[in-house]
Amino acid sequence: MLGKIKSYLIRFRFMRRVQYWRASIKYYCAHSRIRKNIRSSRKATVCFLVSSLSMWRLQDLYDFLVKDPHYSIQIILLPFLTYAEEEKERSLKELKRYFDKMHCPYMLYNSPDCLSQWKENRPDIIFYQQLYSTIYSEPYSINSNLDRLICHIPYGLSTVNGEWLENILPKNLAWKLFYPTQSHADFARSHSFNRGKNVVVVGEPNAKRYLASNYSYPWKPQSAKRVKKVIWAPHFSISDMGYLHRASFLWMADYMKDIVNKYEGRIQFVFKPHPRLISALYSHREWGKSRTDQYFNWWENTTNTQVETGEFIDLFMTSDAMIHDCGSFTAEYLYSNNPVLFTAKNFPQVYSGLNPFGVKCLDLHYKAQTEKEILSFLEDVVLEGNDPLADGRHLFYKNVLMKETASDVGHNIYHVLNMDLFGIEE
Repeated sequence: MLGKIKSYLIRFRFMRRVQYWRASIKYYCAHSRIRKNIRSSRKATVCFLVSSLSMWRLQDLYDFLVKDPHYSIQIILLPFLTYAEEEKERSLKELKRYFDKMHCPYMLYNSPDCLSQWKENRPDIIFYQQLYSTIYSEPYSINSNLDRLICHIPYGLSTVNGEWLENILPKNLAWKLFYPTQSHADFARSHSFNRGKNVVVVGEPNAKRYLASNYSYPWKPQSAKRVKKVIWAPHFSISDMGYLHRASFLWMADYMKDIVNKYEGRIQFVFKPHPRLISALYSHREWGKSRTDQYFNWWENTTNTQVETGEFIDLFMTSDAMIHDCGSFTAEYLYSNNPVLFTAKNFPQVYSGLNPFGVKCLDLHYKAQTEKEILSFLEDVVLEGNDPLADGRHLFYKNVLMKETASDVGHNIYHVLNMDLFGIEE
């Protein structure tokens, strides 16, 4: 039996490799034509397809490009196809509010002008927030635009291991993948068919903002003084099946309400769900829309709680601790230097799904598999200040986050585009 499975996997991988090589030959010619046209016309059209505000990492790059006459810029607001309708509306509302505030013009994905413009004159370069083929509606899907120069920057510091993440066709065929560290680039080179030839190390876009000091204060006022501030950020993987092996929300949901009531006057909580959690709960047989809406409303309206679904850097940097089971937050919250708790029922499985960078990050977390361990974290670490992992977090911040990720990412990407497209050196 094991021999048959192994033989099937070998044949499956071989067929995927053949698919990649056929596609790479086909799209190499298309990409070459685009670059030749850009070089001769000295003009490139760039489109940012923006689906989630919390995943938006390219404001600095946009600011560089919009001032450069070599580039014509578009922003299209395109909620993920996997979102429930209510989540699509929420996402669009957040994105409109943000880009209006930044005075950045944008188009809606379903407007006649946007659809017509895309049909008649697709952009030369497309930045996608995620490179999965099933999460965008037509005509914007990745598979329909592989003949364009596709670019991507991860929406966080990836901690996940596995070929399923790197060795997918869109990543192999993308023009440029802008990665945060050399460790992430090495991982791509060892796991992808194209050996990471399209990977460029530019740093982590949010590092610059994490290292700033002018944070806004997103927490609602409390009557009690010296209240600790804790974020709960559950992932959308609410099933215990599949590769993520977390599924923490379902066993924590009611207990977290008990905790909120228990610590009123001592701890203030923010519910920071993954953007896809509400959609996952709407379709869950034991939750559905009514129960999910009631749960979110409870977090919105309780005295010492609130819900935050958009940007999170200010939230992280003004908090005292976090409880979560999210992949990218495993690394990103370490910029705060605050104690952090990871929740899961099966930590050997969690560790088996991490890359070397992710293992280092999770080692700096406190761990909880039970309600009692969550309570212990809040009592001993958050309230009493007993934090034995503090020194390790500080060293990681100093030696890894500060040295490897802190860079002017917008400028770095801008430089790569100018060099490759126009031969412009600064």
